[in-house]
Amino acid sequence: MFNVCEYGIINDGASDNTDALRALIEKMALSGGGTLYFPPGKYLTGSVELKSNMTLYLDAGAELLASGDRSRYPIIDSERIPGLARRGYAGVVCAFNAENVCVRGEGTINGQGANWWFGGPDGTRKEDDYMRPRSIYFVLCRNVRISGIRIVDSPCWTVHPLCCENVSVTSVSIKNPPHSPNTDGINPESCRNVRISDCDIDVGDDCVTIKAGTENDPLQKLHPCENVTVTGCTMSRGHGGVVIGSEMSGGVRNVAISNCVFRGTDRGVRIKTRRGRAGSVKNVLINGIIMDGVGTPVTVNCYYRCGADMSDGRVFSPEAQPADETTPEISGIRLRAVCASGAKFAAAYFLGLPERPVEDVSLVDVDIEMDGSFGADEPIMTPMHEKTCAAGVFMKNVKGLSLSGVRVKNARGELFVAENCENVSGEVLP
Repeated sequence: MFNVCEYGIINDGASDNTDALRALIEKMALSGGGTLYFPPGKYLTGSVELKSNMTLYLDAGAELLASGDRSRYPIIDSERIPGLARRGYAGVVCAFNAENVCVRGEGTINGQGANWWFGGPDGTRKEDDYMRPRSIYFVLCRNVRISGIRIVDSPCWTVHPLCCENVSVTSVSIKNPPHSPNTDGINPESCRNVRISDCDIDVGDDCVTIKAGTENDPLQKLHPCENVTVTGCTMSRGHGGVVIGSEMSGGVRNVAISNCVFRGTDRGVRIKTRRGRAGSVKNVLINGIIMDGVGTPVTVNCYYRCGADMSDGRVFSPEAQPADETTPEISGIRLRAVCASGAKFAAAYFLGLPERPVEDVSLVDVDIEMDGSFGADEPIMTPMHEKTCAAGVFMKNVKGLSLSGVRVKNARGELFVAENCENVSGEVLP
């Protein structure tokens, strides 16, 4: 146990402790690791890089304050991590090619994100040449544990394990303002054996996002994201509760989402991709979910626009295109025991590609009540748009669809629309 206050680290909230913490961590590494213990107080620092066999422990009343000084965060790119396509600042807490790393306790990591979100003199968004720091950023690590802590005002994504194995995030509270840009909650990317449980997430973007790299990420294509469990969590206000994609080129498979509550997110469970992205999403089980005030409870969209070349008409063409290795594949989506009230747009929205439909979908005991605030003259948007206003279940380019015990209340227009779908059984009841 290394009490940081015994090694020259000052807890006055103003003194920069970056260099002193780095020196202490090097000392710990020489002794084989240990616990970096922060007693109550405020600790200002730049990036803190843990080594193997290390725990960062924040006691109750301890707060790690992220410095706004860019020079206190090393640049992480392909020179540091071969094959890494993106260039970005190191995390507030980070580790690279390490094992047995842990962040836990009852204290707080304060990312002081306002130093990074809106840097212009008029309060407008300021972009750096590099991606903003994550609050916790672990790359190519094994045996990762994050538990108990509170994280607020993250500069960018909050908890980001990348190409890691055996990851547990438990009983973590994350709170980022709704206007904060790209402040996702927990984003396991190209990771294997991930468990996210009993977390409370309220952020400015997606609450939990499961990713596997873009078509231009050589490192991540070697690491599919697989065996991911999300359970017992509360998700609030973000763009999506649990989202898969759109970066899925390395493949996502075996995802179980259960016993969660979503409140006021734009979507509940969302899968998004597009032509050219490649990769697959296979075997997703969504079970025992309660949603309140969610825009669309479940959506699968193979025409997601963000990051695409809008000048390429083939990407978003409604007509079938030649399928190849860059054509995404989605199959094995199971919804069971989902209850939603106050849904604002479509009850469920599945839009596959005509050349490669979404396959093997089942909805069992799904009960969705639409928001009744829309007037009779409110326009229903086109079916090619996720926000089909207060609509029922919409399916297009889906092959193998089973419905049992599916109910939609207060839908405007048709309860169930199936266009270019094959092997459909069951119905939607009012």
